Amino acid sequence: MLFDTHCHTYLCKQKSEEEILLNIQNQNNLFITNVWVDLESSKHNIEVAWKYNFAYASVWVHPCDIWKYPNLDETINMLEKLAKNNKVVAIWECWLDYYRLKKEFENNKQCNVSKDLSECQNNVLNKNTVNSEEQKKQLQKDFFIAQIQLAKKLKLPLIIHNREAKNDIIEILKEINFKNFILHCFSEDLEFALTCLDFAPNCMISFSWILTFNSAKNIQETVTKIPLKNILIETDSPYLTPTPFRWQENYPNYVEYVFEKLCNLRTESKEKIENQVFKNSLDIFNIK
Repeated sequence: MLFDTHCHTYLCKQKSEEEILLNIQNQNNLFITNVWVDLESSKHNIEVAWKYNFAYASVWVHPCDIWKYPNLDETINMLEKLAKNNKVVAIWECWLDYYRLKKEFENNKQCNVSKDLSECQNNVLNKNTVNSEEQKKQLQKDFFIAQIQLAKKLKLPLIIHNREAKNDIIEILKEINFKNFILHCFSEDLEFALTCLDFAPNCMISFSWILTFNSAKNIQETVTKIPLKNILIETDSPYLTPTPFRWQENYPNYVEYVFEKLCNLRTESKEKIENQVFKNSLDIFNIK
C-alpha cells in the first residue's frame, strides 16, 4: 500500500478529477492527501475526502490567494472550522519562497506571488505598499508564523514549502518550538535534513520525482542517510511528472515511480520500505 502525501487532483486538466479518483478507487492500493489553496477549494476538498475513503484533505489559504479575503481574522476562523473536520489531516501551505522574489527583482517586474502578497499587504493587513524584497520576505514570514500558530492550536501537522529559505524556516520553527511538520518536495541537502531532524526527530521529509534527477545528488544522499521512519513520498500532481510520462500531467498513482527510486537507493527490503513509509504517512496525519 502506498500513500501520495501531496497532490492536487483538482488542478489536473487532461483528465477530470472524477476520472482520476475513480481510477485510484478501482486500483485499491493507494491513499492520498489532497492539497488545496483557498476557502472554496478547501470545502470541495473535504467533500471529496468524504466521498472517497482513500482520500484525505488539507486546508489553508495559499499566500497567492489570501488577498481575496479582506478580513484575516475571519478567514482564519473559517479555516479553523474547516480544519476540525475529521477528514482534514494537515494545514498547508506554509510558504517561504525566496526564489520567486529573487526572480522578480532580477527581472525588475512583479511575479504573481509578489503581486498577490502586495495585494494582501494592502487589503488584509492594511499596511503600506510593499516595495522591497526584504519587505516581501517579511510578509511571507508573517503568514508562515500565523499558519504555525493555527496548526499548533489544532494539533495538526504543517506542510512546509521551501525554496531558498531554509535558514529562516528552521529559525522560525525553533523560535516557536513547533516540531509537527512535513518538508514538502524536499530539494535541499543532507545537512539541512539532519538539522531539522535534530530539532524535530519525528518530523517527516517528503520526496517527489525530483529524487530521480541525475543532478539531484544531494537529495539522493539525503534519502539514503536519514532514518526510514522520517520518509514520505509524494507526486505533487499534476506537477513533476515522472520520466515515462514527461510533458504530460502527473497523477497520484504515479507515486509508485518515486517509491521504486526510493527502493533502489535504500538498503532495506522493498517490503520493509513500503510498510514503514506507509506507516509514516498514517502517523504524521494521525490516521487510525
